[in-house]
Amino acid sequence: MPRQLHPEIFKPLNMPEAQQQSEVLAPSGAINQMNTQNLDQLDNVDLQIFSMKMDSMQKQIKELESKFELANGRVEEVTKASKLKFDSVQKAYKKMELYVTSRFQTHQSQFAEMSGKITSQKLRDIKIEELINRQNQMVQSFEARMGDMKKVISEQQYQILNLKGALKEAIRRLHK
Repeated sequence: MPRQLHPEIFKPLNMPEAQQQSEVLAPSGAINQMNTQNLDQLDNVDLQIFSMKMDSMQKQIKELESKFELANGRVEEVTKASKLKFDSVQKAYKKMELYVTSRFQTHQSQFAEMSGKITSQKLRDIKIEELINRQNQMVQSFEARMGDMKKVISEQQYQILNLKGALKEAIRRLHK
């Protein structure tokens, strides 16, 4: 028995459509009744069709493989470009992080220095204020002593005047 191909998938190219339809509708016993020449011719035609379809499929497979290789190449290029971009972004981030860290440390040391200066200035201000307070106390004490001295001097002047008057009186009495 000769080999049979599914008539819907492998339709002969050189057969008229009416004959193709009759083969599809004809029972397998009718095909066996065809003469051997027709069968050889059909086998050759089926073989040619199968061969052409196989060639077509092989070409499609090759095209798909080349497209796949091209797509793989593009994916690799994109991956490399992405990696390079990521590396450059990562380097920039690290550089920025170092810059920010160094600036933070600089500002922190400047702040500490300024804080130290402010603290020492406050201590000096406190010392100056204490000196001013002591000076004010000394001035007040001096003014109080001066007031006491003026009082004592005025009392002594008053006594001197009284004594002068008494002395003049005593001299006048002695002269008399």
